Amino acid sequence: MKKFNTILVIGAHPADPIDLAGGTMALHKKQGDEVVQIALTDGCRSHGGEGFSGALKRDEFKEAGEKIGIKKEDSNVLYFKDEPLILSEEIIEHVVQGIRSIKPDIVITHHPEEYAHWDHAETGKIVCRALKSAIKLEGNKHFVPTVYFFAVQFRPESARIGAVVQPPDILIDIGSVVDKKVKALYCFASQGHNNNTILYKRMNSFESEMGRADGLQYSEGFILYMPLKKKYLPINTDLGFYNKEK
Repeated sequence: MKKFNTILVIGAHPADPIDLAGGTMALHKKQGDEVVQIALTDGCRSHGGEGFSGALKRDEFKEAGEKIGIKKEDSNVLYFKDEPLILSEEIIEHVVQGIRSIKPDIVITHHPEEYAHWDHAETGKIVCRALKSAIKLEGNKHFVPTVYFFAVQFRPESARIGAVVQPPDILIDIGSVVDKKVKALYCFASQGHNNNTILYKRMNSFESEMGRADGLQYSEGFILYMPLKKKYLPINTDLGFYNKEK
């Protein structure tokens, strides 16, 4: 019987997996799960600058992964171009091969309708197509039973274009590993993240706001792609905000 799970996190740019699921990945590594993170591009056009090459951003990605327990060989940046990242048969087939090789139980990626960054939404579409192709195309087929999207659709860009905001289906309490996430994000000097004061300020706004109304100090949110299949309705045993002692 399988004891541990394998989780594959796919982002558009190197900082995305850590930025949006770093705490969750750290928790799963802590309990013994296998965690692999992939960036489809090196992000040089989106988050680069003078002196920041693709090779340097790949090093940042691997170093950041190590801060939360991910082995260097399990942090990989592909060689597709960003800004714009374009959906193509080539990139879909590349992601299909990754899924079939890694055989994840869980995949986490961008929502296809996320408007924080256009490359993010395109990544979501690419991964969704690859998930289906992984069970349709000839070869070593693999079905991923559980898929989550990063729950970041409430960003201002959504409001600007009138996109409907979808709330998270699940919140992961990352309070015990928030320091690890900060250390991992600190590795991304190419994105100006090498400032602890700014990073903790961000934790106290973005990660804190995500779960504030539900009684969590720091959390990461996720949206289910497919509903969970259960015989009976599951019960939420954590009453969150309403479970506080008076």
